[in-house]
Amino acid sequence: MKRILLLTVLLFAAALVFGQNVDTSSLPKGKWVDHNYNAVWELSSDNIRILDTAGKVLYDFRNKISEFKITPGAAGVSFSFTCADAKRKYTFTKGVTDLDLVMEIKRDWRPDLYTVKMKVAK
Repeated sequence: MKRILLLTVLLFAAALVFGQNVDTSSLPKGKWVDHNYNAVWELSSDNIRILDTAGKVLYDFRNKISEFKITPGAAGVSFSFTCADAKRKYTFTKGVTDLDLVMEIKRDWRPDLYTVKMKVAK
């Protein structure tokens, strides 16, 4: 519970100073699993990557993120960014009651959203 509270406080603090350069250091750190694609989303202090379940890098967002913002809301804290290279907009929401991340992906070529609740990797 302390970890959840700490992550939430850090994200709220980051929301107050967003708008500068892309700075992922205030995001929750760790790995979350998208079981639909057997993909692992890794958030670190300086980057966001997608890995396969064996740890191989499938996609690296370094220097490919634009329109990065952090937004507090009733459901928790969200952060979003656009990746022109991948032709997608990503939104992640971290609730206040668990360690899960809800990810939404808006693809440029499709009108529907891909949404998945990702569990923290153990």
